Amino acid sequence: MDMTIFAVRKKCYCAFCKSERVVYTKRRINIFNVVAAVLASGLTMLAIWQHFDPRVMLFLVAYLALAETFVQIRWRLNIVCRFCGFDPVLYLKDSTKAADKVKITLEKREKDPASLLKRRLDIPVLRKKKPAAESPTAASLAKGRLVSKEI
Repeated sequence: MDMTIFAVRKKCYCAFCKSERVVYTKRRINIFNVVAAVLASGLTMLAIWQHFDPRVMLFLVAYLALAETFVQIRWRLNIVCRFCGFDPVLYLKDSTKAADKVKITLEKREKDPASLLKRRLDIPVLRKKKPAAESPTAASLAKGRLVSKEI
């Protein structure tokens, strides 16, 4: 029997520092959470009123809301890389805020003496662009122009 449908976590790599990590893939509640909420509300109903009462629907809605909230919070907190602080959800919304968050995390890591014992991160290095004088072919070509028309 294949247990991949029940898998809640999976191994992946950080898009920024390439660190291997385990993340929760479950972003929303599923049928198992709904069944658990129904059972919990039924038990709550029996404990309070000892017979069926329509007010149990309030407990069902509350348990479903709690389950959805906790599953989303767990996913959102776990999707951020714990090594470099890269947040893919924030990156999709605003890349400059995500870059600032990574910079702050890396500065904290640099100042922390315990980070000397941690694994070294594979962070991409930004190279300075060469001046236009060193590469005349790149400077002479304007963006959007064909090379064949220049020759």
